[in-house]
Amino acid sequence: MKVTRILTVTALSAVLAACATNDKVEKSVSAAQAETNKKFESVASQIEDLQTKQKATDTHLTATDQKVSELSQEAKDALKRAQEAGVLAKGKVVFQQTFSEDRVKFKSGSYDLDKEAKAALDDFAGKVKALTTSAAVSTTTISDSAAPMKGAATSPAAAAWH
Repeated sequence: MKVTRILTVTALSAVLAACATNDKVEKSVSAAQAETNKKFESVASQIEDLQTKQKATDTHLTATDQKVSELSQEAKDALKRAQEAGVLAKGKVVFQQTFSEDRVKFKSGSYDLDKEAKAALDDFAGKVKALTTSAAVSTTTISDSAAPMKGAATSPAAAAWH
């Protein structure tokens, strides 16, 4: 009988210990699942943000492509008008100069140029001043949507061409 009691107590202790261990495992698994779910939601949110940014970039790229196309057409139209005026057809063009956007670019809302841009325009002005015959200068410019600059009419760049 003593042996039966000892075995019963031992078996009962083992069962209770197993239950305690099982509860511990369930709590640990539950905590791990909660942490995994939290990380998953964070990643899902980041993916949604990236998709939103990608759509905005695609929209901006489409608008930029459209603007480039419009500007290209404007340049073609300007050349056609010059040809129709006879400037190119009569051989009066001594030289043509085109400045790319990255070479001569004003800061938004400003008429200040960096040293490289000033040098490029000074070189062009030197060529125009060296002409021995009268010349017409035609420009095509692109501006941003910033408000007009105060004093733009009396800017150093404008004064240099008068």
